[in-house]
Amino acid sequence: MKPKQAKHLKRLAKLRKGTKHSFSTKNKIRQSLMLFYETVGKRHYNIGVDNPNWNGGIQFIPYPLGWNKTFKEQIRYRDSYTCQMCGCSELENIKTLSVHHIDYDKKNIKENNLISLCRKCHTKTNYNRKYWMEVFS
Repeated sequence: MKPKQAKHLKRLAKLRKGTKHSFSTKNKIRQSLMLFYETVGKRHYNIGVDNPNWNGGIQFIPYPLGWNKTFKEQIRYRDSYTCQMCGCSELENIKTLSVHHIDYDKKNIKENNLISLCRKCHTKTNYNRKYWMEVFS
């Protein structure tokens, strides 16, 4: 899209803001959405077991008693408050670093199984787990 077109579309969007759709337009939108959901199968098709990242509901398993704020702070201190993947500090991230289980076992809270990761890197490691287990081992 050309820059002039983008500006024009933004201007049109501002002008239309707050205006109501006509009854016929609402019906067209409704019919197209119904057709979309019929072809997909169900409205929330990517939730639970249908999600490609589903791991059998392990998020509902509770952490052991030793897993608390103080313990996680000790892991961050050990790692000098830096992400062990990209090297950015906790101050650069503004948010606290996440403590990541290398073997993805919540019950294994041994210090050699835990590392500090920024939120961006921690999100990356929750996909393709076998690969990340090899990287961090």
